Amino acid sequence: MRVRTLVPLVVLASTLACGKPPPTTTPSDDESITTTPADPVEHAAQLMHQGNNAEALKVVEDALAADPENHELWFSKGVALQATGDDAGAVAAWDKALQIQPGFVPALHGQAAVDLAAGRVDDAEVKLRKILDSDADFADAHYNLGVIMLGKGKTDEGIAAIENAHRLAPEDVEIMVQLSGLYSTLGKRDEALALTKKAIELDPRNAKAQAAHGWLLAQTGDHAGAAAAFETAVSIDPEDAEARLGLARAWTRTGKVAEAEAELAKLAEQLPDAAQVYEEWGSALAKLGKFDDAVAKLDKAIELQPQSVSAHVRRVAALSQAGRCAEAKTAAKGIAKLGADAGARDAAAKAAAACKKGG
Repeated sequence: MRVRTLVPLVVLASTLACGKPPPTTTPSDDESITTTPADPVEHAAQLMHQGNNAEALKVVEDALAADPENHELWFSKGVALQATGDDAGAVAAWDKALQIQPGFVPALHGQAAVDLAAGRVDDAEVKLRKILDSDADFADAHYNLGVIMLGKGKTDEGIAAIENAHRLAPEDVEIMVQLSGLYSTLGKRDEALALTKKAIELDPRNAKAQAAHGWLLAQTGDHAGAAAAFETAVSIDPEDAEARLGLARAWTRTGKVAEAEAELAKLAEQLPDAAQVYEEWGSALAKLGKFDDAVAKLDKAIELQPQSVSAHVRRVAALSQAGRCAEAKTAAKGIAKLGADAGARDAAAKAAAACKKGG
């Protein structure tokens, strides 16, 4: 889960001078900015949106030279420093903002986000709870607190916090995607699908929303719909390995098995320790009639994840299809030791029983 740090902070910086509540999304990429704002905070935010972080920092430092006790300028300097990768400098700038204006929420949230990204979750939690004590409507603070609670295994509290973030920022696509994943793990598939559909309506070019929608459709058995969603996700972000895996799975289940096998071979090179890639690769090879190759890939999946019941069941089927009957029967008997449920045990037994030597 991504820590919500830089982009929301840039937006906060752009709204400080006019005193508006911070929006929860950034301006779209096609918004053209043709004038230079007179306010240095707004000017710096504009430059950061354009990727000119060093120039933004200079604008703020020049303004601070004339107005060194301006806490909003110190906050903006911290945002600019973080944008250049200087987290320590950012935290120091936000410290200065807090010295001038104790309890200044944007600076406190910046520090909490840096803490969270660095793994200092307890420090981040303290800051986030302090923020919410003074500003209960700060959506990003609820979101980051939810991330922390989930990481600590406090699932109910984590989900409640992210639900609060969604309530406060109902069109924030990132929050919607995160919440959809949580709902999916709870079996609340309809609610999860409603969120991903809405996220895609709001931002059709959001690769994470498309991929999340694809995984949910795959759970419902709509593999054609899943393939379409994954194809869109991969067209947006070709480096998204999870979306590429989802696409290969969907292709395997919609008749494009050769394409799936080729994609899985590429993924295995990129992710040599990903058990699920090898398991899906083995499944695709079996469908192509390359049963011994399928067994080899499933052996690798089991080596990487020995307790994967599905990989063991698929291995039994591949062994049976390869005519390796004694191995198939032995493997089927071993599945019970994994704590597999009755359905998995029955599937393995039937696959082994169907074996024909030399088949």
